[in-house]
Amino acid sequence: METQQSKTNIGTWKAWTNPLDFITHLYVSGTIPNDGEEPIYFLEEAVPQGVNGAELILVLKPDVINESGTQTANVQQFSKMDVDHQYSNVLITTESRGVIASVQVSAIERALRTIGEWEAWTKDADLVPHLYVRGTFPTNGELPMFRLTPAEPQGPNPSQLILDLQPDLVDETGGSSANVYFQEILGNHEYDSVLIRSTRHGVLANVPVVQKP
Repeated sequence: METQQSKTNIGTWKAWTNPLDFITHLYVSGTIPNDGEEPIYFLEEAVPQGVNGAELILVLKPDVINESGTQTANVQQFSKMDVDHQYSNVLITTESRGVIASVQVSAIERALRTIGEWEAWTKDADLVPHLYVRGTFPTNGELPMFRLTPAEPQGPNPSQLILDLQPDLVDETGGSSANVYFQEILGNHEYDSVLIRSTRHGVLANVPVVQKP
């Protein structure tokens, strides 16, 4: 994909990697100027990519930007596994403008940060071992039916369960909180830890699994 380089970035962008156990993830987020319109902005991988294997090219959609606009809009956080590539840079493009931003990838150990309060434990119920996960996290007051679902695919570490929080309405500055609960029959499987993720915030928590009587 040929791209026309922008001299200055349009909007505010950041890109970082986040090691999830043995899996490295790349995250990209940003805000762009607009005139008050509120479409759902998102990023997707350009097809084809460029010749530089260390540079990821993303396309912003929809292509609605107003550089002189007095308002800003958030772009849905983009994430992907970065197992085969070690990306050092991300190009943000649009169909009409070409490259609107060139962002250097930084390494941030976001897995060490916890958003909310989480716990995971095992306990026998009717002589059958179960895994339980319970969490409380900040929101802006919206209270849909939150749920935790096993990620597909799981990571390469069979002793770590990865759960995705849906819908992703976590708001770190919100004045309200919400609860979510998950349980699963273990059978012969054993987990040492549970990783809770969200689409926009990446890792919310990485908690050890404890045994309860």
